[in-house]
Amino acid sequence: MKFSNIYFGLTSREVTIIVIFVILILVAVLSINTIIHQSKDYVFVSNAHSLKKATERYHLSTELLAKDNITEKISYRTLVANGYIQPFKDPDTNEIMPTNNDSFVTIVKSAGKIQYFVCYKGQQRKLCDKAGGVDIGIPFTALNRNLISAK
Repeated sequence: MKFSNIYFGLTSREVTIIVIFVILILVAVLSINTIIHQSKDYVFVSNAHSLKKATERYHLSTELLAKDNITEKISYRTLVANGYIQPFKDPDTNEIMPTNNDSFVTIVKSAGKIQYFVCYKGQQRKLCDKAGGVDIGIPFTALNRNLISAK
């Protein structure tokens, strides 16, 4: 079988091989981008889990858990300032998150039952619920990457 030089001096067989390689490279790049995005989502949720754990330590040390019927909002700033957590790197920008009151955990203790509600805000995205136009925490047990939204 004779191949003619039809594409910039390449045979049709060589062009076919190049096209197949290009398609394989595109699939690989798309797959890698998906994996990177999912990894950032998991880090985002992990940061929210860390906020909850730091809040537990904060309440144990301040003995607020000994009280009944409490609702208290603990900010990321409070947790960092008191040494319960180190500042996070935002998974989207890779910059240290500013220590502000935007991210928080609300702890609710009623009738001996403790619930944690987490609202974590990165620089571009957030993991919070909304009520009446105000960001509120998501129940800790419901946190997952599907609840991350644009800021």
